Amino acid sequence: MGFNHGIWRRSVIVGLGLGVALGWAAAGQAQSEWAERTMAKMHDKALATALKEITSRDVEKRREAAEDLGGFAEEAAQVVPALAAALADGDALVRERAASSLWKLEDAAAPAEAALRTALSDPDPGVRVRAAGALEAIGVEPAELVEARRSVVAGGDWFDRALAIRDLIGSVDEGTLAAPLVQAIRETPDEVRSADPEDRFSGVSVLAPLAATGNPGVVPPLMAALAEPGMPRAALVAALAPFEPEPEGWVETLVRLSGHSDPEVREAVAEAFELRAKRPEGGAGWPNQVLGLLGDAERDVRWSALGAFGAAGGHAAAGVPAIARIASGSSDEDLRSAAVRALGAIGDVREPFDRAVKERVAAEAGPALLVVVDDATADEDLRRDAMEAFTGLALPPEVAVRELSRIAGGDFPSGVRIVATRGFWPLGRAAEPALPLLERLTADPETLVAAAATSAIDDIRRGVAVAPQPGAAARPVAGADAAAAQAWLRQHDHSFDQDGFYRAMIESDADAVERYLAAGMSAADAGTTGMPPLHSVVMFGCPWGQPTPETTSRIVAALLAAGADPNALDEQGNAVLHRAVSSCDGGVIDQLLGAGADLHAANVTGMSPFALAVVTNAGAAEALIAAGYRVTPEENAMVREWFTDDPAKRELLERAGVK
Repeated sequence: MGFNHGIWRRSVIVGLGLGVALGWAAAGQAQSEWAERTMAKMHDKALATALKEITSRDVEKRREAAEDLGGFAEEAAQVVPALAAALADGDALVRERAASSLWKLEDAAAPAEAALRTALSDPDPGVRVRAAGALEAIGVEPAELVEARRSVVAGGDWFDRALAIRDLIGSVDEGTLAAPLVQAIRETPDEVRSADPEDRFSGVSVLAPLAATGNPGVVPPLMAALAEPGMPRAALVAALAPFEPEPEGWVETLVRLSGHSDPEVREAVAEAFELRAKRPEGGAGWPNQVLGLLGDAERDVRWSALGAFGAAGGHAAAGVPAIARIASGSSDEDLRSAAVRALGAIGDVREPFDRAVKERVAAEAGPALLVVVDDATADEDLRRDAMEAFTGLALPPEVAVRELSRIAGGDFPSGVRIVATRGFWPLGRAAEPALPLLERLTADPETLVAAAATSAIDDIRRGVAVAPQPGAAARPVAGADAAAAQAWLRQHDHSFDQDGFYRAMIESDADAVERYLAAGMSAADAGTTGMPPLHSVVMFGCPWGQPTPETTSRIVAALLAAGADPNALDEQGNAVLHRAVSSCDGGVIDQLLGAGADLHAANVTGMSPFALAVVTNAGAAEALIAAGYRVTPEENAMVREWFTDDPAKRELLERAGVK
């Protein structure tokens, strides 16, 4: 079958000689030199013997010599002619082993090209397939070898057919190779059929590269083989798992195989589910059906199942009780770590998912994660990971603040305390009760804790400075399909948090903003930014001196429809109109006014949007005048002397009623 027993025997001899030589080297240089000479003599003798026996009358000696000579690459000048001559030997196994040895020699076998080309017509399929491999190794184009390899697929034994199929990948329609490969595997002896898929001498090893071509023709034969008793199901599952689009009925097939008696199959199924879960919406439809994998008797199956459930995110919420038990109670530190990561991923509040589901996950996962954090016997990295997962849960603010305060200010490893202190950042104004603790932590000996506390204080105070606007609580837009919007956000890799929402607004991604609002993101809450959403849109979405893009108008309309206050103030006391008149065109001004924005809003300096518009954006000033703006007596006194030397601006002021 091409296994080089002679090379193995020679390697043992050389290895023993090397071990002896190394031992003697420790005794002195002279002994080392003697050992090297001895090894060289052994090597030369083995070569001379093989070169002599390749022409022996004894067929067994010729077979062994043909196999052994493939290990003498440095002596290719002597070896290659002998092997080329052996390709004409009367014994098929001698010819096969000679071709195999030339294949091993790769480029060095180039002088044997003519003999190898002749061997492509050898009556024995084993010779033909190995000669083709040797020719490709010396640079012959695979297209020239297709006919010979196809002949082996049609008439070789199970091993040679698999070898030929592997080498035909990329040269023919791979869909035509799947059925012959399945047949070759079917005929493979049981003890080899179940071999390691990485073993290149097994037909099973060809499954993955064949499926990796993405040729849809390979799927039906491989799927059919999964239902056949005795076939290598674990390898078949592993080969098909990365295939896109996934085979029809793939989830149902995996669910069925999740109860297979072979733990290798169950492990392959769990790994396949993890691959599927990493695709858009790939976590849907299966976690509830395979909960048993989390309690499997085999540790490796449980490990793989934890990875799969974690990758499925909120879709895997039903698995949280079992995962929580592993995280809090397992004696296997690695399994606990995998469970902690899974809980963090399933409960991650930033995943666009039904908030009620995330809150249920937090209620189940939070206590288990705290058990890990509080476990002084656990590895510090594990405790830190558990703290990280805890901070990402959809916890009630009072629970989050209480536990973060306890841990950030408590006797915990520094890495755990740093993560806990950073956990206050996204809480914004909700973390106001923690300000006294955070003030103390700004002087903490651990510099990263102190820095995290300082940042948390800034975020909390910025959030407190801008009171929640009416309708600031997160809620889906009336009539919107929240689940569909969440799915869209997941598919497009958007995180469901204020950072992701504001990034979409800054980038004028109207499609994403509309989905955020439909999924339940607040259109009014400034959170920790100090800048209500409408302010952010007009600030970044209106390029100065240019027409406002249609996407900006769409986002403004979506925010207003979702309850954004057109008179919302930022932390400096500016209304939305103050910010909009600096660079937005009249269309956006009209949108805000139509929603009820106050024409006469004054900021902390007493300046109106109109006064700012006269300075920066005549088009916005025109829109305000057209909407009926007229200066008040107080403003008249302020602005009447500003633009005495600018006729255009004087004209605007006069039209607005400045005397």
